[in-house]
Amino acid sequence: MVNRLKWYKRNRKIHFISSILVFTFSFMYIITGFVTSKHEWFTVGEDVKHTQNLPLHFVPDTTNLKKLGRELKREFDLNGRMDYTKNKKGDISFRYIRPGIVQHVLMNNDLDSLVITHTERKTLYEINKRVHRVHGFQGGVLYFIWGILLDLTALSMILFSVTGIVMWYRSRKIYTFGWPILIVVFVLGILVFTFLKF
Repeated sequence: MVNRLKWYKRNRKIHFISSILVFTFSFMYIITGFVTSKHEWFTVGEDVKHTQNLPLHFVPDTTNLKKLGRELKREFDLNGRMDYTKNKKGDISFRYIRPGIVQHVLMNNDLDSLVITHTERKTLYEINKRVHRVHGFQGGVLYFIWGILLDLTALSMILFSVTGIVMWYRSRKIYTFGWPILIVVFVLGILVFTFLKF
């Protein structure tokens, strides 16, 4: 009986801690999602662009674009999450993206110079949209921490649900009423997943 009581208290504690994480990140996603979906209510703003033509002081290794992108990031003090492309002409393009700012680097065929276009749109809508869509671990320390927090939130959602179901199952007063709700939510989840998949 004592062990069962300890287990129940531990279950409640896990449920409480996971609920705080779930609430914090859910609230953030609700706010950023609302601003993103109701974009007509907020100032979208105009892009502010600055372009620089700069010489390249080292011989770039184009066989490893990821490594080259990191070198350019250090050399020209660029910030944000990186992606890159190479077109049919041989021009290599890098983008460094963070909320409200995009830095685009275009390297010419001769590999002796590049063009950096710095684009800013620091409106509430634009920053919210970027924050709402940030995921993954690439882009630096802050992005890595953000990715860890998102994974912890996902884990917390699972723990919150499982511990909640355990507590509901042990509470016989609401046991009968809980089954229809659980079944309806489970069926709705399957229907939504199936709809989005196709």
